[in-house]
Amino acid sequence: MPKNKYVRRGILNSLAVTGVIPNLFVQTHFSTWTEFEYMASYEDKLPNTKGRSDMEMPWAAWNGELKINRDVTKELFGEEYVPKED
Repeated sequence: MPKNKYVRRGILNSLAVTGVIPNLFVQTHFSTWTEFEYMASYEDKLPNTKGRSDMEMPWAAWNGELKINRDVTKELFGEEYVPKED
């Protein structure tokens, strides 16, 4: 993982927009378009974004308990990059 926080944030954003990492409010997928304003409107509902400009939807609404979308991961990156089920 890159040490640069901006690169890490860009990776998280890309994974969230494509639907690899799901979030609590907005369903995203690489084959559909979701308006930015629609996604951003949910930032007020998140406890972790209050007063923070570095936490953005859709990745700000993801947490580890949601895991990853295995189907999207497989479709985008191939079977070898899908982690084994817990």
